[in-house]
Amino acid sequence: MLAEWRTFLLSQGARFEDGEVVDFGATDREATVAFSGPIIMDLSFLAVITISGKDATAFLNGQFTTDVTQLADGGVQFSAWCNPKGQVIANFILTRIDEDYHLLLPRELQESFLARLRRYVLRAAVTIMGGKDTMPRLGVQFSGETAGVPFQSEGASRADSLVIVPVPASRNRWISFGTVADLGKQWLTLAQQATATGSYTWRLCDIQDAIPWITSATAETCLPQMLNLDLLQGLSYKKGCFPGQEIIARLHYRGKYSQRLFIARLDTTVGIAPGTKIFTVDKSQSIGTIITSARHPEQGCSALVILEVNYVNPELLCLENSSARFLQISTPPYLSLNQE
Repeated sequence: MLAEWRTFLLSQGARFEDGEVVDFGATDREATVAFSGPIIMDLSFLAVITISGKDATAFLNGQFTTDVTQLADGGVQFSAWCNPKGQVIANFILTRIDEDYHLLLPRELQESFLARLRRYVLRAAVTIMGGKDTMPRLGVQFSGETAGVPFQSEGASRADSLVIVPVPASRNRWISFGTVADLGKQWLTLAQQATATGSYTWRLCDIQDAIPWITSATAETCLPQMLNLDLLQGLSYKKGCFPGQEIIARLHYRGKYSQRLFIARLDTTVGIAPGTKIFTVDKSQSIGTIITSARHPEQGCSALVILEVNYVNPELLCLENSSARFLQISTPPYLSLNQE
């Protein structure tokens, strides 16, 4: 089905590189509207995993960092799955539609995530579906009304075969997934009001909203609080046990965090690989990590970085094996260092 969706995108003028849409033939115009106007883009770099069954709620609640029992029909939340050391294996958007749970996470983690999660099902009445691209994905950013498209900010919804999910912590972005036929119809409706852009634009929007994504390069390297998942409502301290809970809770009740997620701008037009270590000019030990990055159409490179809170100064920082310089470090709007 992914091939069928690719054919549809090609008919709309998509240009691919390394399996990802880079633009729709008007790079300059697409860059101009990236943050100022309505845009749509392919999200094939995300995967959809569906989990169902009468034991699904209890099973997921015992694995994930959020209270899945409190997720109502149409509910949406950030969540994560950790190893026994409390390190994040993967983080994702979790939504419930009827009795099905849908997870959206980076496609590069899909295979290992599925294989690992299935080991814990044992005799539970749980069905985990994934690994096949049966539901292509698109992303949309709108700041106003969308004629003929049933987007709502209150929660996820259905429209024909489609599931439409608002992005938590972002008031004007949604993800749709479903059959090629229905998603294609939605794309054509949206294209009358929005500009089609390369997939990198979605990563830029995530960086702007300080929404992190763990990838294979950063899996099992950081605690949820280092990714600000506690501030994004992706971590519950009141629910029952889950892998790594004791270590994660100990950090919380200590009341002080040495590392947090920040937004960075660098003077390079080339993206920085996730997992790249950050140093200071006078310290040989790493004080941070690149979590994700994307080329910015006007400002070099934007990135989300984990940093020790005592080193939030671009003049002090340098990258491992790179001459790129930090130009700016910004604190996410939901983070207040004065309160920690």
